[in-house]
Amino acid sequence: MSSRFIRATFQCPDLPPATNPPTVQPTLAHFIAYALYRTRLPHFVTLVALVYLQRLKHRYPSAKGSSGHRLFISAFMIASKVVCDDTYSNQSWCIVGQKMFALKEMNQMEREMCGYLNWQLVGVNKDFLQDGY
Repeated sequence: MSSRFIRATFQCPDLPPATNPPTVQPTLAHFIAYALYRTRLPHFVTLVALVYLQRLKHRYPSAKGSSGHRLFISAFMIASKVVCDDTYSNQSWCIVGQKMFALKEMNQMEREMCGYLNWQLVGVNKDFLQDGY
């Protein structure tokens, strides 16, 4: 379900952009399934991550994604940090992300996602509710 939501919302391809040198990359559905299995976080964290992605699309309606993998892991990592008392380090998130992203890149993705969401990570703002979300 998460994979379909991300691909439909951001028109992302099922596979991440090609790497150099070429390596076999997981489909978005397999990437998400592995992240859910590896972290064993409560299902609510996944839902919060999807809400973040919905808010992102709401703030930037024309936004498209070149990598649903990047969008999901960023939102999932932030949701975990907001919802859970004890969470993984960004180095651990690199492992959850199947080492597709280096630590420096993971840190940057987290900062960018928080910035795009205007650091509104807790609660639902009034404007968001008025627009029917």
